[in-house]
Amino acid sequence: MESVSLLALLLALLGVASAVEVDVEAFGCTANGRTCTRAFNAAVTNVSAAGGGVVHVGRLHPGAYTVAGVEMKSHVTLVVHAGATINASRVLADWAPRRMVLPDCATGATGEPPELEHGVLGGLFYASLAHNFTIRGCGAHCSAAVNGAAGAWNDYGVSTLGDRAEASTVTRAPAPPNPLGLIRSNMFVFSQCTDVVVEDLQIQDSSGA
Repeated sequence: MESVSLLALLLALLGVASAVEVDVEAFGCTANGRTCTRAFNAAVTNVSAAGGGVVHVGRLHPGAYTVAGVEMKSHVTLVVHAGATINASRVLADWAPRRMVLPDCATGATGEPPELEHGVLGGLFYASLAHNFTIRGCGAHCSAAVNGAAGAWNDYGVSTLGDRAEASTVTRAPAPPNPLGLIRSNMFVFSQCTDVVVEDLQIQDSSGA
């Protein structure tokens, strides 16, 4: 018995503990059709800051969770349960430019700062300088999906690069600034990340060029 107690003490001193597990509902993101980007990201940030663990989507209440961008963090596994979907908001005003740390070769010569992607406002999942994170569904024999709301983005804005000249008719809500012209929303953008896994998901409605 004494040796068992000593082993438990040693494990505690070494910081061996179970991973944190949370549901996005606990942070205020529910499957009610309302956009809950801040709450969803708070769940991810909380788990990462605690040393890592699992963020569950739809474990308690399957349904559609609407967000305008999820920033993945280190040591987080995001699990989309059966019957749940993560939907990109179709309201352009919900979105803001993603702030990312991009390598020098990717910033271009247009003068934009390397941490801000002016030309891309949509996009469901992104991360920079993060490692060891996973986005996981429930496999091929169940329904767990992420949806990119491509129709809201493909024809939005007037591009200064001459790519598009037509305005979107998807929403009449005020749209965020788009100085370079929105070309596509990019479902997954991971810059300078390592040990990334995306698996067992239905990936739907990702925008094209």
